[in-house]
Amino acid sequence: MHKPPPCRRRQKIKGVTLVEVMYASFIALTCCLLFAATVPVANRSRGRAEFISIATSLAQKQLESIKGLGYAKLTSDSLVTAGIVQSSTAVDLKAAGLTSGTESGYETTNFDLAQRDTALNALPSGRSFVQLSTVDIDLKQATIRVFWKDNGQVRSTMVSSLVANL
Repeated sequence: MHKPPPCRRRQKIKGVTLVEVMYASFIALTCCLLFAATVPVANRSRGRAEFISIATSLAQKQLESIKGLGYAKLTSDSLVTAGIVQSSTAVDLKAAGLTSGTESGYETTNFDLAQRDTALNALPSGRSFVQLSTVDIDLKQATIRVFWKDNGQVRSTMVSSLVANL
């Protein structure tokens, strides 16, 4: 009988196999691709949030200047005299391509041009409008609507306050 050769123990070789390297590379590549895919979305979201923040800040600033006039001067002519709106003639927001409803408002002026605090300067295709309405006896509502374009779509924000005749 023939005797088989004695079994040799396999020597343990330190290191990694090709399969392990390929698996680790696949996981690293997947992580990189996921990260790269989220960066543009995050940048767009940050940009939109920045536009909303700027528009809201502008609207609040304009609303405070209107509230400072007081109840008696909440008329379109008084707003023109104060330099807050351009004209005492209301602009149809639907005709201007800004809303789908039948709203109108008085377009604001570039009253803070030195500080770039205007919708025109701070937002892409930015415009802002004042809307005045009488809510009740001795109570008026002033609303500021700021519009801008983002990726071809009209975006807007609105700030509103009541002013009473005290």
